[in-house]
Amino acid sequence: MTGDGTQVNTVVSRTTVWLHPDADSIWITPADTVLIISTFEDLKVDYVQGYFGKKDYIGKGSSSINMFGNFKSGSFDLDKVNARLKIRNYVGMDVQLKLNKLSSYNNRLHKELALNHPIIGSQLNIARAKENGSTIEDVKPTEESYSILGSNLDALIENMPDSLLFDISAHINPLGNVSSGNDFLYFEKGIEASIEMEIPLKFSANNLMIEDYSSLNFDDKGKLKSGLLNVQFLNSFPFDLDLQFYVLNKEKQIVDSLFSNPETILSGTVDSQGYVSAPKFRKLIIPLTKAKIELLRSSSDLLIRARVNSFENRSLRLFQNNNLDIQIVGDLKYEL
Repeated sequence: MTGDGTQVNTVVSRTTVWLHPDADSIWITPADTVLIISTFEDLKVDYVQGYFGKKDYIGKGSSSINMFGNFKSGSFDLDKVNARLKIRNYVGMDVQLKLNKLSSYNNRLHKELALNHPIIGSQLNIARAKENGSTIEDVKPTEESYSILGSNLDALIENMPDSLLFDISAHINPLGNVSSGNDFLYFEKGIEASIEMEIPLKFSANNLMIEDYSSLNFDDKGKLKSGLLNVQFLNSFPFDLDLQFYVLNKEKQIVDSLFSNPETILSGTVDSQGYVSAPKFRKLIIPLTKAKIELLRSSSDLLIRARVNSFENRSLRLFQNNNLDIQIVGDLKYEL
């Protein structure tokens, strides 16, 4: 705040006091005063400018990862990972950053792996952003990119983490007041850091178990007598899947399975380049006995469990169009 432009951190205001035209005349002497109390409520600062000084900051914390929530056991081995740390500075201050620690943490296994790369502990110099107008849209951020090649980042991913742990320190305005009091900060944006990864998903799996849930709404009003469930699979993954559907009660406990034994869904046809040129189709038929019908009526969810093993530990490539489509079609008999 610069008030009238001559004083810093000052709010300048002008107040006029008058009597109502119908009021009686009064005498005002130099001993009389008018007391005005001003308060700020719900003050929201969008922008500040000035010299913010030379200061040090330390930030420690974690960021959650939901990528591996369905991976329950087993392991996989990535062929390679290309990654870079990208930093965007929207603040009108020079900043020296130091990444003291970056690690992946698997809460299920209580296992932490720290990134091993020269970027850890190195000083990263980020120049200030530039203003080209009066809004955050007019700010041109400074962008820096740092390669993390040659690190153990693949091991951090193979740890199947549910969180990233970090420790960062920052030193602002290391060269002092080089802007002559024109540092600036829009509170909408500050300094953004992200890790961009290119993972050509070429990997091998060892008894890797993946789980997912599906809601089960089997409200037949008690009129279903018998029938069949046709479960159709279309596998466009380059590996076989051993699948089982488990029926869960309201406490999420397994009470039965739809198949007597896990069923193997063969992989799609893989060409010489590693692409799945044709998905593999399979249909399984589940008879709905009276006991099975009663079980489905009293259940709320299905647990779908798949196990993956690479054939002869061969590395496989995954692409965006690799997936498993599952359709359940009923051939049912009701009592009207």
